[in-house]
Amino acid sequence: MKRVTTLVLCLTFLVPVLEAQRSTEEETVIRVARTATPTVVAVSRRGGSGSGVLVRADGIILTNAHVVGNARTVEVRTADGRTFTG
Repeated sequence: MKRVTTLVLCLTFLVPVLEAQRSTEEETVIRVARTATPTVVAVSRRGGSGSGVLVRADGIILTNAHVVGNARTVEVRTADGRTFTG
């Protein structure tokens, strides 16, 4: 247990140092990823799954054709855990 506690304490003190050393480019990538993450969805159907991106507030999702295939219905799970079937 002492070894795990020591590791956690080291990581706790190391994270602010690593964050301070990020470049402007890295900060930009992190900001874009945090902004985009809520729009990413998981799309699943019988026999396959993939990802998509919400592109409109009314629920329009952009994904690849092979993710949906010939399925008549798919299940979509949002980043916050909600699930929709359609």
